[in-house]
Amino acid sequence: MVFHRSGNSYLLLLFVLMFIALSRAFAQAPTIIQSVITFPPPVTSMIGADGILNTGATSNNNETPIVYFSSNPSVAYIGTDGLIHVIAPGITTITASQAATAHYSAATQTQTYTIKETQTISFAAIIAKSVCQADFSVGATSSNTALPLIYSSNDTTVATISASGIIHITGAGTTTISVNQPGNNLFIDAPAQTQILTVVAPVPPLFAITTNASTVCTGAPVTFTVTLNNILSIVNPTYQWQVNGKNVGTNSTYTAPVASTDAIKCIVTNNDVCPSSASVSVTNTVTIPFTALTVSIQPSPVGPVCGGTPVTFTATPNPGGVSTTYQWKVNGVNAGSNNPVFSSTNFANGDVVTCTFTNNSIPCSVPAISNPVTVGIIAPSNPAPSVTISASANNVYAGSSITFTATPANAGNNPIYQWQVNGANAGTNSSVFTTAALANGNVITCTIQTGGCNAPVTSAPITATILPPVVVIPPNTFTPNGDGINDVWSIPALTAYPNCLVTIYTRYGSEIFRSRGYNSPWDGLYKGGKLPVGAYYYVIDLGNNKQPVSGYVAIIR
Repeated sequence: MVFHRSGNSYLLLLFVLMFIALSRAFAQAPTIIQSVITFPPPVTSMIGADGILNTGATSNNNETPIVYFSSNPSVAYIGTDGLIHVIAPGITTITASQAATAHYSAATQTQTYTIKETQTISFAAIIAKSVCQADFSVGATSSNTALPLIYSSNDTTVATISASGIIHITGAGTTTISVNQPGNNLFIDAPAQTQILTVVAPVPPLFAITTNASTVCTGAPVTFTVTLNNILSIVNPTYQWQVNGKNVGTNSTYTAPVASTDAIKCIVTNNDVCPSSASVSVTNTVTIPFTALTVSIQPSPVGPVCGGTPVTFTATPNPGGVSTTYQWKVNGVNAGSNNPVFSSTNFANGDVVTCTFTNNSIPCSVPAISNPVTVGIIAPSNPAPSVTISASANNVYAGSSITFTATPANAGNNPIYQWQVNGANAGTNSSVFTTAALANGNVITCTIQTGGCNAPVTSAPITATILPPVVVIPPNTFTPNGDGINDVWSIPALTAYPNCLVTIYTRYGSEIFRSRGYNSPWDGLYKGGKLPVGAYYYVIDLGNNKQPVSGYVAIIR
């Protein structure tokens, strides 16, 4: 079956179909929300310590981040962290934007920010000034030199301050100096700073005068000293001393002799910018007349003495006292001790001895110097005496007599001799000393005294060499037959006994030979004739208290 439609019906049908399609499409698509970015009301911001600008912008769209853009990066820029970084004072427009999403549309919003910088005033304390102080700068500074500082003084009767910060003192007292620095579109107002200025009137010196002694000897110097009690308030003080109204010294001390009636005054000036002076007088110094002392010294013994002889000096002072001192001097050099007696054995000829006497118990006494005494010392002989000794023999047998002879030189006419053996006195006062009692190694010396101031002198020593005793053993035979062999009774050991006595007897006791010493041995003869063969008896006295040697000797032919 075929349907025929008219043209209007067809158009109506087509419209209905399209409406149905569109309705279905709208029913399936989501709803898009308009993004709205909101800035808080604009405020003047100050550069913070962290350099981050907190814009506080918000949005109803929480699906995309807010992205910022700065119109003036020299004031603030957007960092890689997405934050706004403030770097300088000024004005910038921050644009905040969000991208569109499936649920929100894109959005853009702007806000203008004014960035200001802080100002810091540095204002040090003002030291105290005097009323004569010259104008001076207040010395305040600011971290911002582009804007002026504003100064004020709350008491202009003490000080005024110019627009450039110069303080002018007008009187004594205290005033508060204030420093301000108003801001502008780039800087905020600086907090006001204040300091107290103290202005003092001229400071007169406060001082006292002391003396090293209130009572002094006439003509003795007195030292007057100024002691400033307010020295910390005084600048470059100067001094003018006056004695009886006449100017004298200009130091903080004044030393000079004064009289009891003298009026001493010192004028001290504080040479601060406002000079100020004050004066103090001293009139209580008492002077005492001097008392002269005397002292004399006397040596003992008096007159020249030998060197090394002790000489004692005794001082006699006038007047004496319980608090006295003595200073002995030899040739002007201090010697001895604080004692009225001085003794020494070390004087040289011509030494001059004096004594200075002080009596501390008498005020204003003048130390006295004694009469000088010249010491006379007798010098030893020149050339000096000497003595040498010699021995008549040495290397002798025990018991042998040895004679020692002393030979003096430069010893005068009658020297005194003292012999010594091993340091012990021996012999007599003689230039000759003989002994037979020496032992081997004994040391013999001789000391002579020549008188005057010559010291005893001792000779060089002689050491005795004494041989040990020789044993005498005579032979008991000899043959006086003229053959030149054993013709005499030879006893060589007797040479050690030069003073021996040899006596020979017959068997009947008749003496047939006697010899003092045995320099000529017995030849077997008697009165020139030969004695018969046989035994003969002998006695040998060696001397020196030794036991005699006796026996027999036989003549054989």
